[in-house]
Amino acid sequence: MEDPPEETESPYYCTPHSQREIHSVALQLGLANSDTERKQILDSFGMTIEEFNELFGHDSGSAGPDDG
Repeated sequence: MEDPPEETESPYYCTPHSQREIHSVALQLGLANSDTERKQILDSFGMTIEEFNELFGHDSGSAGPDDG
């Protein structure tokens, strides 16, 4: 018996499971130049800003050259 469509997750949008993948997301976000780029990066990893914040405990938009 198959799962209903609303209960089946897309195989293309999986959240990262390893620390390596999570740190890869963080590195790419750190190199992003705009909020649009950050959103595209998170979308490509199947994450929302809220999910990223839960993993790292901070706002993904706060990483920038002025932060020190």
